[in-house]
Amino acid sequence: PLPYATPMFLVASTGRCGTRALCDALAAASDHRVRHEPAPLLLEEAPRAPQGRWRFTPTLLRRLYAWHRLDRTPYGETLRCPTLLDDIARAARHARFVVLFRDPAGYLASAWGRGVLRKGNAWDRFRLLPAGAAALPVADQILLHQAEVHGLLADFKQRRAGRVLGCETRDLERLLPRLCAFTGVVLRDPERAQAILAARPNAGPVARFAD
Repeated sequence: PLPYATPMFLVASTGRCGTRALCDALAAASDHRVRHEPAPLLLEEAPRAPQGRWRFTPTLLRRLYAWHRLDRTPYGETLRCPTLLDDIARAARHARFVVLFRDPAGYLASAWGRGVLRKGNAWDRFRLLPAGAAALPVADQILLHQAEVHGLLADFKQRRAGRVLGCETRDLERLLPRLCAFTGVVLRDPERAQAILAARPNAGPVARFAD
């Protein structure tokens, strides 16, 4: 049971999982204010955690304080910092979390079509990759990045089972009622939400691989 009627929720994913569509649908058709992170935040902080070099930066402290203040607010947001989820969960003590997973083949096709690891931007430079991965073909790097993030999300879900809902994003339209029941979100216009999910903003091109 939910501890109160309108909890805050945070969505983390392995990437290319429809988080933009999900946020747009909930922002337009629910009782929560929902925000899709417009650009990857906390990029410099997140990679430090697995190597034990993480520290509280001013940016991270501001973000943790903001989540702490929103802890009992009808608010939702996507996150792209899987190594920091435990710290965020401690700051936002009552927030619920949703972690979204995608099958590797679908993720690779979508990520390749969007130019992941070929743009040379900050988001690419701070991808979570094992040592030596830079020498491998880009497609392999993309899958290794997804595997790293998948492992972090799965571990977080296992350790905080009561606060985390894990889902595969093969069908966001069918996922929506389950997500709302878990987070306490009230859909005011279910038909509009389903239409936005079906349109899939930010879907982008999908690559095809012979093998």
